[in-house]
Amino acid sequence: MRKLVCIALGLILSALILFGWLAFAGRKPLSAAWVSLPDGTSVRILGTTYGTNHLFGTPLARVIARLPMRLQDVAQGLLGPRFVPAQMTSTPTPQFLVWLERSPSGGAPGTGYFEALLSNGSNFISGEDVFLQPAPFAAQIQPVRFTVFPRRDPEINLVLFFHDQAGIRLCAAIRFANPFHRNYPQWKPEPLPAVRNAGDLQVTLRKLETGHNDSQNTQFNRDGSHATTYGTNITDGRNYTVIENVLRPLANTNDVWQIAGVEISDATGNCSANTSMSWGSDTGSLGFMPSLWPEESAWKVKLLIKRTAGFKPEELFSFRKVPLGQLGQTNLVGWTTNVEGISITLQSICWRAPFNNTSWSSSQLSSVKFTHATLPACTQLDLLEMVCDSGKTNHSESWSSSSNERSYSFREIPTNSQTADFFFAIQTSRTVEFTVKPRLPGANP
Repeated sequence: MRKLVCIALGLILSALILFGWLAFAGRKPLSAAWVSLPDGTSVRILGTTYGTNHLFGTPLARVIARLPMRLQDVAQGLLGPRFVPAQMTSTPTPQFLVWLERSPSGGAPGTGYFEALLSNGSNFISGEDVFLQPAPFAAQIQPVRFTVFPRRDPEINLVLFFHDQAGIRLCAAIRFANPFHRNYPQWKPEPLPAVRNAGDLQVTLRKLETGHNDSQNTQFNRDGSHATTYGTNITDGRNYTVIENVLRPLANTNDVWQIAGVEISDATGNCSANTSMSWGSDTGSLGFMPSLWPEESAWKVKLLIKRTAGFKPEELFSFRKVPLGQLGQTNLVGWTTNVEGISITLQSICWRAPFNNTSWSSSQLSSVKFTHATLPACTQLDLLEMVCDSGKTNHSESWSSSSNERSYSFREIPTNSQTADFFFAIQTSRTVEFTVKPRLPGANP
């Protein structure tokens, strides 16, 4: 009886495979022509998926992927080398995946790597940059994941930049059909400058301009004023958007405020929060990325705002007399405090000699690592300063965060120091939202 059941299942499976083979004789790639890359490999786009659970392959492969494993093994035995299993992956939030087929690598380790971005039908590059695995480690079929993408145009481009010892260069722009091309609503922009109040703080948005790189220049005028401008020569594909704003406290004039984060969205469904941000020396301008595409009639711009001075006593806490350890080594501290129900731990200090060069990398600087419990929504945690027992006050040169971990870098911890105090502020941020048209450099009235 069991033998008859197996035979029947085999016949049914064979019929399904034959039907699938005849009806769906394979998926044609979206970009049929192979594109040669500087590392000796070639790529083409096989297709796209969108959502959180991604199943990609020919219709036949997708049908077989939904069968029990025993039947999948039978299908592979029947089709032999022609059987190509479907590719499956998941993303924590809805994402747009571009599936690449990459030829076998002829490159060697260390010859460079690629970053991918998307451009719209007008060839304007924006959105996040995505790292691609370098040869020879890249999979033959791999997804490139994007959180935002241009949706209005019938065709868009996957743009590849090659990074190696010679620098960064654009090496490919692969056009493919946009599966989300359709009519979308148009948002009506408000005129600039636009004003909003967030409690006793007045926020004025003066300019929203996209099409910049991350370089900036501050010009000082004879009257004592100064202004920051951002560059427009984008060589790596990373498009920054620049905001000019005025933050004016209406009650306590000792408060000092700063933009802490930006979220932008458009009428097609894109929504992006900043992953990179730089403030101008005039404190009234900032640049951030990733950005969206400027053909939209308007973006919604949500600004997250925090104080940098004027804190209440209950918003401040510190770690005092923390031993620095030995120069050139990492001192494991492990001190923990609790503020407003949030556990915060000073994990370690890596103390390095003072570094006075104008250019540096984080590996050359002293670093302090903290971990913390998950912060409630709209809660900002900031290290204000570090004060050494030698009298030197340090402000962090740069900092990075990942999940519930933060690292702060310092250039000048004196060698005669033994301990340091770390002063923090914790606060609830404020938000305001504007709906404005993104301008291009030189396009402002």
